[in-house]
Amino acid sequence: MDTIVQKFLRQNILISALHVVNIISFGLTGVLSVVLIVTWLVSIATEGSGLVLRHVVGISSVIVLSLTSVSSFFLHSKGPNTVTFYSHEILSVLGLMVMGLAMGMNSLVMTVCKSESQTAGIDCTLHVVEFGSQVAACSMLLLNFLCSQQRILCSLDRSVFQGTMGGRGCVAEL
Repeated sequence: MDTIVQKFLRQNILISALHVVNIISFGLTGVLSVVLIVTWLVSIATEGSGLVLRHVVGISSVIVLSLTSVSSFFLHSKGPNTVTFYSHEILSVLGLMVMGLAMGMNSLVMTVCKSESQTAGIDCTLHVVEFGSQVAACSMLLLNFLCSQQRILCSLDRSVFQGTMGGRGCVAEL
């Protein structure tokens, strides 16, 4: 019986750690979204190219990134919910795909920046900052996906542990 209680306590510690990681990720995602929006606005203003497809894909990736953050917030505020878990995972994967596409388009602009002859009107430093923010945003989306996967497993384990305790729950015995 003690091993079940110990496993249950380890699961609670893991869930708490994942909760903290997701809250930190939520805050960083908000900062990264602001950085990406500012770089696009400055890029549109300085380069004079207007709103091109690269910016549209980037803006849609920030929208999906924001939706993922909101679903992450609901995941923690409402507790374990299967629909919220799976919607969070779908949004994370969709965000990774769209952000990867935006990163690829920005990588092409950075390649043009490396060739000295064609950089007229392109602010290369701005694109490097944008690329770094996109890499960090992809890392946050991947971290959100992995944390929600682990929280699903912890939620299932918690249900199994509570079932073996006769529905009383391990915390009541401590």
